[in-house]
Amino acid sequence: MWFVCDELVLRGSLALGTKASFLLQVTQAQDCTRAGGTIDTFTTTLTGSFFLNGTQLTLRPAGTGLTYSGVIAPGAVELQLPPLPFLTPPQHSAKFVKFPL
Repeated sequence: MWFVCDELVLRGSLALGTKASFLLQVTQAQDCTRAGGTIDTFTTTLTGSFFLNGTQLTLRPAGTGLTYSGVIAPGAVELQLPPLPFLTPPQHSAKFVKFPL
């Protein structure tokens, strides 16, 4: 049986810490209501270190050996997201709006 589900990114947050650490959280939904199913939501969380070279941002999630790149612009951070479950194609980017602390 074939189910039709919609995969959505609902929200995300990126916190860059003072000691070059980061916390990235992305909340997704898999909505299968069109096929008589349910909506499941879940959050992917990554932590690790970051490196900043001018406006170029590099995230290094702990224990993975992977890197994700981004660009810091006035008022926002554009980031290449890590592969997320259920999303096709696996590469997506996101814009995080900066909020002062």
